Amino acid sequence: MNYRAATAETTDLLFSKRVKFAFHGARLEFDLARTLFASAGIDTGSALLLRHMMEAEVGQHDQKVDTVLDLGSGHGVLGVVFGALDPQRSVTFGDRDALAVDYSARNARLNGLGDNNVTTVGTLGLDGINPPVGGFDLVMSNIPGKIGAPAIAELVMGAAKVTRLDGYVAFVVVDPLVDCIEELLGSDQFGDVTTRSTKAHTAFTARVVKRPVVPAIDEGDAASSTSEPQSGFDRGVYDRDQADFRTGKLAWKATTVNGIDEFDSLGYATTLLASAFENLKKGPVVVVNPGQGHRAIVAAQSGRPVTTVVGRDLLGLHATARMIRENGAGPEPELVHTAEHPSGSLQNFDSIVAVIVHTEDKVQTPDLLAQANTIIEGLRRVEPHPRLIITGRASNLGRLEAELVRARTARVEVKISKRGWRVLRLAPTIPKT
Repeated sequence: MNYRAATAETTDLLFSKRVKFAFHGARLEFDLARTLFASAGIDTGSALLLRHMMEAEVGQHDQKVDTVLDLGSGHGVLGVVFGALDPQRSVTFGDRDALAVDYSARNARLNGLGDNNVTTVGTLGLDGINPPVGGFDLVMSNIPGKIGAPAIAELVMGAAKVTRLDGYVAFVVVDPLVDCIEELLGSDQFGDVTTRSTKAHTAFTARVVKRPVVPAIDEGDAASSTSEPQSGFDRGVYDRDQADFRTGKLAWKATTVNGIDEFDSLGYATTLLASAFENLKKGPVVVVNPGQGHRAIVAAQSGRPVTTVVGRDLLGLHATARMIRENGAGPEPELVHTAEHPSGSLQNFDSIVAVIVHTEDKVQTPDLLAQANTIIEGLRRVEPHPRLIITGRASNLGRLEAELVRARTARVEVKISKRGWRVLRLAPTIPKT
């Protein structure tokens, strides 16, 4: 799979606010981002897990905790706190959301964690995590509630694989997931399990006393025994369902994943997208924020193959690439994992006919305008100008359209709306000086 991580410095467009957090003598500050989990303040589940780990004396007295993994790190609260409590610790932050990876690094710097002691990784589950020799001393995670039981098991048992024997794992979950975690930690891989609960969350710590057994390779698979282990995504741990989808004359099949919209039906913005290609020449397109991958399929089946998929969510990138493969909808696209604007992540716009962007509900008009202008500036450098196609809430796109038209940076070629959703096709213009 053609995959590239873009690691440019995160812009401040999604910055929400800076909050203070005091814990065990450490006075910390965290920058929070809109569209990330717990954008209003330190999550109560993370705070509970930190308190419980202190009560369980994780990393205290003669208990060695020099290497730490914060898995699904979000803003980096868990890893930053443990790194701040002992500046000699090495902390690895991993998350499938590129914005979370960037904000974990940002908050580590903000709180004085040394660059040599901090590693950030864009990762889906444990893919891409390189543990130190012998394993991490501590792996901790505020486990998301909507990733599905197989993915939760993958995360918990994967944590045991990368933790040293007699090292610690620590998790916090919302109440509906408690039984699942109790069952997993009840296996013979774990011992010394402790818990602490509130009305909404339960925190767990445990020691890893036995490595998970790697399944034996069947004789028929012996030829591939030297290849890399199959990823959790390829083994289907994130999969939700297999379904048929249709809009107009277009039809396709998809294996959808948990935690991303349009897993069982298409949203109005996707059903409107095909109309945005009217009178647009055929040629390759770039898809930004692909979701499950349906927008990429609509583009490909409308005669515009997808060469590049750009997005924050690694799960969405992999789901989109698989959907293109399953439907024979063109060659394998390049996947760019980034929180940056597409124009900062792509090599050039020379050969494309359009950039397709889906806007998130939580993105505010100034942020959306800045993103659109950044892309338009890149499209303006190419003749003939590729188009910018934007899908999203009609309220958001209405304000965006008004600002772009007022500034004369783009003209509207296509505008289609349905039940509060809209698709815009914009042609870059050269402002008069």
